[in-house]
Amino acid sequence: MKHFSELSGAELDIAAALALGASKTKTANENAVSCGVPLRYRDPMFAVVNAAGIAVMWRPTVDWHQGGAILTNLIEAGFILMQPPEMPVALIKEAWRIEGTDVLEAVCRTVVAMAQTKESA
Repeated sequence: MKHFSELSGAELDIAAALALGASKTKTANENAVSCGVPLRYRDPMFAVVNAAGIAVMWRPTVDWHQGGAILTNLIEAGFILMQPPEMPVALIKEAWRIEGTDVLEAVCRTVVAMAQTKESA
């Protein structure tokens, strides 16, 4: 897998789903239990499946409803969102400083960075 700082767009959306605990082989209900979001993999992307079985694409890098929920969890975990003028957006906590071109990209990169750090530990 690429380093989190190299990910963007659809590739980052998929990496964020996997970092949250989703699996390409699990059902939407199984992923809801493991990551809190009812995600089902539909090649080439994940989709969020509602109770009626209607699926919408999982795009937390562009959808504030999806990415905003992740941001809320990160802020509750102690991250601070910074957007200084003429600088990249960053989420900061202790030694962590994860940047993105916009807030949602920084949010998704942060969850991927946290998962990559756990894997390497």
